[in-house]
Amino acid sequence: MPPQVFDLSGEQRDWDWLQERYGNVQFLNAGPGEKFRLVRVDETEGPATLKVRVINSDGVPQVNQPVANHWPDPELEDLRHRGLKTLWRDRAVYQHIELSGFTGFGLGTGSYIHNLQEGGPHVVWVLSPSLPSDGMSGIGMLGGTIHKGPLFLTFQVGEDPAPAGSLRELLLTTGEREQLIRFNPQAALQRRIFLEGFVPNSNEFDVVWEGATYTAQRAEDLASGQVRMYYAPKNDFGDVRYEVR
Repeated sequence: MPPQVFDLSGEQRDWDWLQERYGNVQFLNAGPGEKFRLVRVDETEGPATLKVRVINSDGVPQVNQPVANHWPDPELEDLRHRGLKTLWRDRAVYQHIELSGFTGFGLGTGSYIHNLQEGGPHVVWVLSPSLPSDGMSGIGMLGGTIHKGPLFLTFQVGEDPAPAGSLRELLLTTGEREQLIRFNPQAALQRRIFLEGFVPNSNEFDVVWEGATYTAQRAEDLASGQVRMYYAPKNDFGDVRYEVR
């Protein structure tokens, strides 16, 4: 199924809206079974950057996962015969997902959409030797705008949901897909957060500072609005601390 589409204001749109606005953009479906699903496309404006987020089935960043970016250039690296599960194009550059869960490709003058029937020049998908990946083609920046385009893609490991047989089933399956935070009161950070009357509003994430890795989680007091960043040295959750925003 096509990914969810959101415009600049965060309002949800559909694929027809995206094609009417940006021309020949195409969803490349890798088929059934576990894969890197293209789950969300966001319209952006401003920096000339094609941003890609990759997360696992629990919503945790898929760190070091390579992401391919193709455009028509015979000098791009040949990716064939690499044991890769999905190749939407034979040649591409690729970058790895960082600790933040994102990577960004800089775009240039050749990345504009000048003709809606042709669409943009870029094709993006996730590279993996074990899982296939959905993709998206026709990506680019709309001519005459400040780099406006469908330039923020989110991929997540999982399977396409089966068609719902009832409203109840549709609500339950969609709710599972839309869950952003998975609560685990047994986890040290969440246990401390709940104990102090705060609510976590991010998944756990890792940061590196001066050679040391810390696991952190954002939390907020619903009454006062105070925001805290709880953290602990990775693999030493007996030393939970926080910083106040």
